[in-house]
Amino acid sequence: MQSYLKSKDFQPDLKKDYFLKLAEEMGELAQAMRKKQIANSTVELKGSVQEEICDVLYYTTCLANLYEMNLSEWFIAKERLNDDKYGNHWSEQLLSKPTYQIIRYTDEYREDMFLCYLLAKEALGKPHLREDLLDIQSNYFECGDEFWLAISGDNRVVGMLGEHRISDHGLFLKRFFIKPEYKGCKIGSQLLQTVEEYAKKQGITELHTRFPEHYLEAEKFYSAKGFVKIGDDENQNHLIKKL
Repeated sequence: MQSYLKSKDFQPDLKKDYFLKLAEEMGELAQAMRKKQIANSTVELKGSVQEEICDVLYYTTCLANLYEMNLSEWFIAKERLNDDKYGNHWSEQLLSKPTYQIIRYTDEYREDMFLCYLLAKEALGKPHLREDLLDIQSNYFECGDEFWLAISGDNRVVGMLGEHRISDHGLFLKRFFIKPEYKGCKIGSQLLQTVEEYAKKQGITELHTRFPEHYLEAEKFYSAKGFVKIGDDENQNHLIKKL
C-alpha cells in the first residue's frame, strides 16, 4: 500500500495539509463509532467506521511516505521498544518471516491474478491488462512455456512470473510483478529462484529480461541477482543472466 500511495499522492510541501486532513478523518471516525455505523459488506462502505479507518490509514501512510518511513520496519522497531518497556516478546513473532507458496498457475486464481497484476501496474502508472494473461493455458502452457504464482498464507495471489522460450538454451522472463504492499518480502526472489531451478532442469543456460530504462527498482533487483545489461531494445534495458 505504501508504494501505491507514494505513486498516487506524494507532495512533500503539504505535510501540514496531510496532518490536518488526518485530524479531520480521526474526528469523522470518532463520530462514526459513536453512531455505530458499521458496514456489513464493502457495498455499505460509505459513511461507515470502515470507510473512516481507511481514510485514517490513507493519510497516516501518506505522512509516513513524506518522512521516508518504511512502516513495516519502523513498526517492528517500535514493538521492540514496547518489548523492552513492558517485558513482552511480540516483536519476535513479527520478525518470523511469513512463507509464500510458489505454484504453477491454475484457473482457480485467475481473477485474483488479474487483481494482483492491475494493482502492480497501477503503482507504475499503467493500469491495463495484457491479452496473454486472459488465457494462460493457451498463451503459455500450450506453447511450451510456464507461468507461476506466489500465494500468501490467506490464499491470495501476491506475485506472478511467466517465461517464454526463445531458443533451446534461452528464455525470457514475462509478467514479473509483485503486489505493491508485498514488496520487500522476498517474493520476487522466490519466484526467480523457481524459474532458475526450472530452467536448469530444461537445459536452459540464459535468462533474459527487458524493462523500461526508468524502472530503477527493477534495475536494482536484477543487478543484485546477477543479471548484466547487454543492450537496449526499443528504449528498454535488455539484461541477461548466465546459469
